[in-house]
Amino acid sequence: DEYRRLFGKDKHHASSHGHEVIASKIIEIIDSHDFPPDPQVGSWLGGDTCISWFQTGETPLQIIEGGEMKEWDEEKHKFGIEVNQEDGMILEYNHDGTQEAMISLQYMTKATDPNDPYSSMYPPVLISTKQNIEGILDSKVDAKTDMTGLARTNVVEVETDPDEDWVYLRGLQKKVSDRIFHISAVSSIGTVKPGLNFIYIFPVEKRPNPFRLTATMVCQTCNEIGWSSEEAW
Repeated sequence: DEYRRLFGKDKHHASSHGHEVIASKIIEIIDSHDFPPDPQVGSWLGGDTCISWFQTGETPLQIIEGGEMKEWDEEKHKFGIEVNQEDGMILEYNHDGTQEAMISLQYMTKATDPNDPYSSMYPPVLISTKQNIEGILDSKVDAKTDMTGLARTNVVEVETDPDEDWVYLRGLQKKVSDRIFHISAVSSIGTVKPGLNFIYIFPVEKRPNPFRLTATMVCQTCNEIGWSSEEAW
């Protein structure tokens, strides 16, 4: 009973009591450590930049074509950039850092049957990143004419051509037991370089919901220290 009180009715998200317990434990951890009287924040080796429009519907990213910001959950006021299921979407991202940086995407996932990847409510997608609009338009043509080098046995078992820059996202949680929940996932899709970058997202199959993008995370520090975030899944 004590553990059940920590979770809500869906047995996944924390209940009000669960949030109180989490908050108190975090405070306990903080209070158990000593901190310098005048803490200084360093350069963090180039830092990181996280942009989320999940709760605001506002983003500095430019949608070039094939995408639309939508409030897909009006009751809970949840927003996402929805990708056109026929032609895909092109985004413009301006990386204001001085070095190449890892970029990850956050997107929604849910499957009606955790053991059946084809029951996913969201489509698997292919993603290409270029630094010029001409290159990303070429990627679009390659995707629509099946020239990406992608070989799929099924939704989960895939191979991509190492000579191509495509990244494949399955539109599923990697942990099977999490797939029935309507939650977000995070995957690394490669890197962005200083200046303008263009990202093309192409749905490989149609699903009841379009691919919903909710945030970007760019980490120059990750490149500096050789750390890789969540791999593409």
